[in-house]
Amino acid sequence: MPLDASQTLGVEVPIPPYLLLPLLKSPLHGDANASPSIPTPPITTTYKEWTRTTHFLPAAFPRAHTLCVAPALTRPTLPTSKEHERRLRKEEFGRWKDHWKGFSAQDYFPARSEREADETAQRLAQEQQSTPLWNVVQRWCRRGCEVPENGLILIAAHANGMHKETFEPCLEALIHHSSTPIAEIWSLDTIDSGFSGVVNEGKLGPSASWCDQARDLLNLIHHLPEPGQAAPDVLRWKERGGFAGTRPIVGIGHSYSGSAVLRLASAVPTALDGIIFIDPVLLRPEVLSKRPKPEFNARAQGTVARRDVFSDRQEAMRYFQSRPFFSKWHPRALQAMVEHGLVPLDPISAPQGAVRLAMHRAREAAVFGQSWQSTLSYASGLIKRHTCKFHAVLMGNSDLITDGFADITFVEDIKDWGGTSHIMPGNHLVVQEQPDKLGEHLATVLDAWYAHRPSFEARL
Repeated sequence: MPLDASQTLGVEVPIPPYLLLPLLKSPLHGDANASPSIPTPPITTTYKEWTRTTHFLPAAFPRAHTLCVAPALTRPTLPTSKEHERRLRKEEFGRWKDHWKGFSAQDYFPARSEREADETAQRLAQEQQSTPLWNVVQRWCRRGCEVPENGLILIAAHANGMHKETFEPCLEALIHHSSTPIAEIWSLDTIDSGFSGVVNEGKLGPSASWCDQARDLLNLIHHLPEPGQAAPDVLRWKERGGFAGTRPIVGIGHSYSGSAVLRLASAVPTALDGIIFIDPVLLRPEVLSKRPKPEFNARAQGTVARRDVFSDRQEAMRYFQSRPFFSKWHPRALQAMVEHGLVPLDPISAPQGAVRLAMHRAREAAVFGQSWQSTLSYASGLIKRHTCKFHAVLMGNSDLITDGFADITFVEDIKDWGGTSHIMPGNHLVVQEQPDKLGEHLATVLDAWYAHRPSFEARL
């Protein structure tokens, strides 16, 4: 059913659309006792000569809208009957609609000047002193091997509703096929997904600002340790990014995070040396006015109503395997979802009992509902402030195309930016469904860019 004017945004993309709020000092910085409250110890795994370790860092501060951190979302409840489940869903949907009363798209527009950005950040910082957030990241570091002198750093960022561990099979395939000297790989959970969703529970509000993912990526760059050197569990801020200046950084952004890496490259042109989009969520600026308000976004509405609690992990696995959405996933990606995308419903009194999705469904719905903000990323890209390399992997059967997101016009824009593109058979969730093929393709892109170059220019 077509939306009427009252259900659409009815606004145009502002100019300039690329400014990000500055990163201010988080209340968690400088506190020697600051560490996230976690129900399980950090995870360490290995792959060939690589060791994967878990680290924490204070997330970008402040968040771009106070509703991103307050009021806190309620913890899900295990239903006792079908009727109870229906009632819980109705209550959740009611809260969802109430959250968007008084919504204004302009409240999420970027600042019009650096002065305005500074003033806005200072005001928000005062409002959010009690709700600083954490990011949880995974570091891939070579063990027992010398770090390549000019090896690059990869930063992988996942799609909405996913988490960093579902990227592992794809990154392993990339390593296996690549001839490019890679110093380290970093993969991060968004502030509300995976392990981040656990440590930030009680501090996550009902809304989402897409620019904050770009700020979290920039914030991570400023916390990167020297490749190959030991790093503490809680990473430390470093003014110049914390890495040797001759090491380029390549951002790999899937879906929602594809929008984030473009926004980052436009706001801070020196941050990234290259970007690889994986079926990015990018709406052309001219369609903004006709996009639905968050509460009328069909994807968001479906997410609010989804099942998010299970009696145990075994039941969750059976449920996932029975759903078309998950049935196409690579077995390892699905196993990662069950192991890391689910957490105990009550980690203190019943750690082995019922489980819930680590990402609160209201947060996942908020990201979908705010997908109109991808027009700001696209518009910032069209200004061409960025200086990095570009490659886009677009999926031939992606449902994004029918929903008005990146299409053939994006291929032309990438070409205009001096980049390349590749249309790959398959669906939008290619990271989870075809990790081997995707990883092999990403390796060819990196090899074309870097494998035969003896040195790199300083970026920061």
